[in-house]
Amino acid sequence: MAGNPKCEKPVDICIYLNMGSNLAKNLNLGREITQEEALDLIKTAEDHGLVHTITNGSSPETANMICNCCACHCSVLSALIKHNNPNAFARSNFRPEIDSSACKKCETCIKICPMDAIWHHWPHEEDLSDDYIVIKDHRCIGCGLCAHHCSADAISLKKISNEIPADNLIGMLQKANSKRVH
Repeated sequence: MAGNPKCEKPVDICIYLNMGSNLAKNLNLGREITQEEALDLIKTAEDHGLVHTITNGSSPETANMICNCCACHCSVLSALIKHNNPNAFARSNFRPEIDSSACKKCETCIKICPMDAIWHHWPHEEDLSDDYIVIKDHRCIGCGLCAHHCSADAISLKKISNEIPADNLIGMLQKANSKRVH
């Protein structure tokens, strides 16, 4: 695990599920927790600005891990941040939607977004009608941190697709190759 000693975000809150929990238990990589404790860990991760990721699987039974990442400790997330189009590699079936009438333009969403996917369009018009917050779709991975941290409840996650991930790495690569633009 890559680490940044100055990062104060928790690093021991990933959750193993199904077969993954059996493997983790056998290797002494964690402890057994209740469903309530798991939900508390997920809330703690969100509160600290960590991105939830899950191993691919078409059903709850095939998911083996919920990882809660920050760029300081996760090489995959830090690589996505450096990429020009993170959404091409990591995407969700959800996208944030901003209610501009409720938005206070406090920029909390901009600060918490790990993908630099939110931008404040500063006004040029005298009446400030063009002062708004924008989601850059090509950078957004649909993690939902912006919605979770919006004190004005101006951001909600909207379902935009129903993509089901492949069950395994080979299936994932085949699916990605079939969607490639040449």
